[in-house]
Amino acid sequence: FYKQIVITFLPDNEENLKEWFEKNIKDSAIEYGVNLNNTNKLSKELIDFIDWQRDYNLSFDKFTIEKQTSLHHDLIPLGELCEIFDSIRKPIKESERVNGMFPYYGATGIVDYVNEYLFDDRYVLVGEDGAKWKSGDKTAFIAEGKFWANNHVHVLKPKQDILIDTFLVEILNQLDLSEYITGVTVPKLNQEKLRTIPIPLPSIETQQQVVFSINQYQKVIDGCNLQIENYKPTFVLDAIYPTKKFGELVSVISGGTPSREVKEYWENPTIPWLRSEACKDGVVTEAKDFISKKGFENSSAKLLKSKSTLIALVGATIGKTAYITFETTTNQNVAGIYPLNEEELLPEYLYLATQTLYGEFMRLGESKFKMANLSFIKGLEIPVPPIEEQRKIVDEINLDFETLKGSTHLKNKMQAKIKSVIDKVWGR
Repeated sequence: FYKQIVITFLPDNEENLKEWFEKNIKDSAIEYGVNLNNTNKLSKELIDFIDWQRDYNLSFDKFTIEKQTSLHHDLIPLGELCEIFDSIRKPIKESERVNGMFPYYGATGIVDYVNEYLFDDRYVLVGEDGAKWKSGDKTAFIAEGKFWANNHVHVLKPKQDILIDTFLVEILNQLDLSEYITGVTVPKLNQEKLRTIPIPLPSIETQQQVVFSINQYQKVIDGCNLQIENYKPTFVLDAIYPTKKFGELVSVISGGTPSREVKEYWENPTIPWLRSEACKDGVVTEAKDFISKKGFENSSAKLLKSKSTLIALVGATIGKTAYITFETTTNQNVAGIYPLNEEELLPEYLYLATQTLYGEFMRLGESKFKMANLSFIKGLEIPVPPIEEQRKIVDEINLDFETLKGSTHLKNKMQAKIKSVIDKVWGR
């Protein structure tokens, strides 16, 4: 059943909505024998009508899913704004790639260089699987010139007369695309879902203004990142001091990864979680990944103290360190160390001294794939000067840390400005 309903006012609260429902819909529903407690038996047209009018369902509960809307611009499905060239892309096994000059793109960017190419133009690439799709995760990026793309990345070409490619990249990168991701063990943004993503479509002139503003803010962010990521504190001891093993000086803890097959471990995450990629011999002031409380409680992940030193145990970053300024967990490829007695060893000095041990990790076998365990970490030795000497060293380095904090603050401010620019496009 369905009849045309004329609305003379828009219900603005639950009580008014119930009253409106009684007057306009209930009699018709009863007349046709509809069970009002089972919304599945109501006509789709009627349910859609009420859903559109207010953000309550027929049980008068607030909806929990937020639909993308724009107050100022039409929302157009991405598939209507772009040509998609996924049929051309092709994966090449690493063992079969021939080294060359052409970039070989995967879900997150260039993963290799090969001697042939599939594309020769300017495109927007969007990660299909093996990417991240949260707001700010840089899911989309530009690829230009001659390049090869594998099957882990979508290849798009926006219709140039209505959509600027860099504008599309910024919109996609500021969106949380989680609701479009399928799969649990292997999360994926398939082409069908990709085509349905709503894109606000202002004029070309407005798009150009948005891109210009974002580029200015991004230049400042890039400068801050260079300072934060490339800073490496150094110090020179004034005398020769006795050495001690980590096993005598620090607690040594490794992390863990909650099961990807259990959604609850990754849904509504609140606990910071770092990978070994965070170990770049620098200060880490924030986490990009998080796990839920249940994920923490049902895995071997452990909470590390602020001011802990992290050491990568495996892979390309083995032996690299990080100094964390917040409590966090890590995956199993990272060891966290912290002084057993801060009156003997300062956390900040521990971090500085640990950076001198990189050569020890490089001597772990001759193979390209090196791996360290906790026993190896406990056997490492560092000089331990008197606490006064450690404080002197740390005070000098802290001046640099204050500069890094300023860079982090400026970076966060510029990121907020970018979000504000995008929010205006959506009319927020």
